[in-house]
Amino acid sequence: MNNIISYNIVDAEGGGVYLDNHCNVTNNIITYNEANYGGGIYAKDHCLISDNIISYNVSKHYGSGGGIYADDFCEITNNIISYNMALRGYGGGISSDMSPSIINNVIARNKAADEGGGIYLRFGGNVLNSTVYRNSADNGGGLFCRGIDYCTIVNSILWNNTANTGPEISGDYPYQSRLTVEYSDIRKGWPGNGNIHSNPCFVDPDNNDFHLTLDSPCWNAGYPDTALPDHDPEGDPRTAFGRVDMGADELYHHLYTTGSPVPGEPIDIKVIGRPDRLVTLGVAGDILDSPLQTPCGAYYLRGPIRTFTLGVMPPSGVLANTATVPFHFQSGDQYVIQAFLGNIGVPGSRLTNEVVLIVE
Repeated sequence: MNNIISYNIVDAEGGGVYLDNHCNVTNNIITYNEANYGGGIYAKDHCLISDNIISYNVSKHYGSGGGIYADDFCEITNNIISYNMALRGYGGGISSDMSPSIINNVIARNKAADEGGGIYLRFGGNVLNSTVYRNSADNGGGLFCRGIDYCTIVNSILWNNTANTGPEISGDYPYQSRLTVEYSDIRKGWPGNGNIHSNPCFVDPDNNDFHLTLDSPCWNAGYPDTALPDHDPEGDPRTAFGRVDMGADELYHHLYTTGSPVPGEPIDIKVIGRPDRLVTLGVAGDILDSPLQTPCGAYYLRGPIRTFTLGVMPPSGVLANTATVPFHFQSGDQYVIQAFLGNIGVPGSRLTNEVVLIVE
C-alpha cells in the first residue's frame, strides 16, 4: 500500500509487483516497469488490485499483460490503467487467464501487438462499470474474448478503440455466443439489452478526464439491478441520481483538480453539479479530524477560511477555472479546498468532497 514502484525490469513475471495467492496491492503508483508477463503487476489466484495508477508499463518479448497479468481469478477495481503496452503479445492494459472481476476501472490508451488492446480475457470474466477508451491492438482494440468461457460486460463504455479487426470488441469462435453485453455504450453499436452507441460526452478525454457531463447519454442509463459497487473510483455514491451511470464515473456533485500544485504554475479547478447554481470555493490550511455533518453534506475545512466565487454552473454541469499557485507557497505546504453549490440555507444546496493539495 501507498508506494511508488517504478523503473524495475525482470526477464520473468512481474516487473513492478509479483503477487502470490491471496495478496492485495492497493493505492500505489506503478509506472515504467518491464517484464515478460505483467509489466506492472503479475497476480496469481484470489488477489485484489485496487485504487492504483498503473501506467507506462511493458510486457516484452512475446509475453502478455502490459499493465496487469492475472494468472487466475483476481478482483481488479478502481484503478487507472493507461499507456501500458504488450510489445508482441496480448492485453496491453489487462491480460487474464481465468475469469477476473474488472470493476470501476478507467482503461485508456493501452496497446497490444496482437489481441486485446485494453483487455484480453482467455477464460471469461466480468467487466462492470468500466471505461475502456482509445486502446489499440491488431484484433480487439478495446476487449478481446477468447471464446472458451463466458464473458459479461455491463454498465460500461467502450469508445474510440482501434484495431484491424473488431475495434471495440472482438474474439474467436464461438465468443459471440458466450459474450453478454448489456446497458453499455459501444461505439457503432452492439446487440444486447439497454446498449447504446452515442458519444459518451466526457469532460476532456484528450487530457484523460473521463468524468461525465450532464449531456452524456450514459448518465442514468445503466442497469441498476446488478451487483453494483457502492461507489465509483472517487468515492461518489453509485445510483447518485436514482439510477446507475454507465462507465467508471458516477455523475455527482464533485470537486477535483488537474495539474500539479507548483508555485507560479497553473492548476485547473473543476466542479461538477447541477446547472445555474452559484459555486463558491473555500480554502483552509487544515482538515477537520471528523467532518461536520450538515444538511448540505459533510464539511471538512478547519481553521481560517478564504472563499472565492468560481461562477455559476453552466448547462453542461461542469464549471472549470484555472488558477495560478501563489509564488509564496512553499514545497510541502498543505491546503484543503471544498466547493459549495448554491446559496447557503436554500434547499438543494450542496457541499462537495474535499481535496487536499500538497505544494510540490
